[in-house]
Amino acid sequence: MYSIHTFLLQKELFRSPEPVKTTVVSSFTDTPALQQIARQADSDYILFYTGTSPIELHPYAIGRMYQIAESNDGALFYSDYQEIRQGKKIQRDCPFGRRNGEECS
Repeated sequence: MYSIHTFLLQKELFRSPEPVKTTVVSSFTDTPALQQIARQADSDYILFYTGTSPIELHPYAIGRMYQIAESNDGALFYSDYQEIRQGKKIQRDCPFGRRNGEECS
């Protein structure tokens, strides 16, 4: 069984059909919050959800992330996602906001 520990700003923002340990933190930028994460991260991998919009993972998404991390000796990776705004799904495949110097839609 794989182990992924998820850290996020609000528990109600994150839903997964797979069992995932979640911990709410106050911030991803201040020292006490980072120290809390370091103390509590007790899994093979950790997942940071830094967004403020709710997300719902597809079935097997956590397992697939684990497979990718394991097969690539993953230290850091990201995923495309769909954002739901006003009932419409918006595909987001550029998590850092820019691709080739241009803003993503």
